[in-house]
Parts: sequence; structure tokens; C-alpha cells
Amino acid sequence: MPYVESKDMRILVATRKLPELPDVPTGRDIGLPNFTVDIWAGYFAHAKTPKVAYDKLVTAITKVSKNPDLPKKFAKIGFDYKFKNPAEMSQIIDNDIATFARIIKAVGLKEAK
Repeated sequence: MPYVESKDMRILVATRKLPELPDVPTGRDIGLPNFTVDIWAGYFAHAKTPKVAYDKLVTAITKVSKNPDLPKKFAKIGFDYKFKNPAEMSQIIDNDIATFARIIKAVGLKEAK
């Protein structure tokens, strides 16, 4: 949002209506009903992390995620804040891998050598 407010960046289209930018059209508004781009961030632990440590980490992150100020802080920088538990995050990652695999195949991208 700071880049938009300073006019260094202009948003041409959004995946959803942005209350802070009511004049920006959505993909649906411009004839792209399936236009979506999801950006996510997550915490990851090594596969060999001891279960006791992993469980403590998940508990701590879950507790912090319930801070009522987080959605407001993320909104200020233009993001929706939606906490996902490890199972939900795993599903998102699996879906993204499948989606990008289809895109890579469709456009014929090959690994650089």
C-alpha cells in the first residue's frame, strides 16, 4: 500500500474488491471470472524435527496468530490475514504445486541446464 499511496505503483486489477481502493476493478469486473492470485507465507520445520519440538512450535505460532491486531496490521500493507493450521497449509501447498505443474507443462517450460 505505501507504493500505491506514493504513486510509485498502480494496481490495474485485483482478485477481490479492495475497500481501501474502491476504483480498482476485480478480475470478474474485467471479464476474467477465474482470475486469482493467492500469496501466502508460512513457517516450515525440517522433516526430522522432533515431534515434541514441532508441537511446541505449532502451539506457539497458533497462540500468536490469535492476536486481534494481526489482521489490521496485515491490511495496512495490503494483505488479508487468515491463519491456517498445518493440515490446511499442507493442502494449500499441494494445490499450488499441482496448479503450477499444470502451468509449467502447458507453456512447455524446461529446466535450464
